[in-house]
Amino acid sequence: MLVSAAHDGTMLVWNVATLIAIPENREPFVGEFKTLWKDLASPEAGIAWKAMRRLADHPQQTSALLRSKLKAASASKEEITRLLADLADNQFHIREKARKKLAQLAELAEPALRALLEAKPSLEQRARAEKLLTRLRDPITDGDKLRALRALELLELARTSEAVDVLRTMAGGAEDAYVTSEARAALRRMRLATKTTKNR
Repeated sequence: MLVSAAHDGTMLVWNVATLIAIPENREPFVGEFKTLWKDLASPEAGIAWKAMRRLADHPQQTSALLRSKLKAASASKEEITRLLADLADNQFHIREKARKKLAQLAELAEPALRALLEAKPSLEQRARAEKLLTRLRDPITDGDKLRALRALELLELARTSEAVDVLRTMAGGAEDAYVTSEARAALRRMRLATKTTKNR
């Protein structure tokens, strides 16, 4: 068994025997990329890892797939302001819809949530805003965000011109977004690796 630790404190126990089994390096069949894209969002690290390994074997096709799927992080100030107001709506389903959307925006909504708490909000708004801020310290479990972060890792591994273009697009996203900072970090590592290779 192998135990790995992530930056957020998450620890995973792996069955090494299943990880070292090398898959057949065959061309992806029609429709397989759809399944692999779905598996990248899996909460099961083993399933996601197998999908990443399969995709990493085909950098050109993977770069094209991720270009069509990934979008730079964005959220308008107006949208976040509306969602914060909806947290105090009289109708539960509107409050809950706003909470879920703000949870999805995660760190993009953090500055606005903190500003809300300083502005003496209603008890309903305060309670929901505090819970949302607390969740930001938890390990990432949202499937879409996990998939995006795994996709960035694949792009860094692919190192194709198309992969670099996609990383640059993602790096141009909202400043507060975690995926934006991760894309920028990937580009920095790639530039450093290229510089190191040239100096050898």
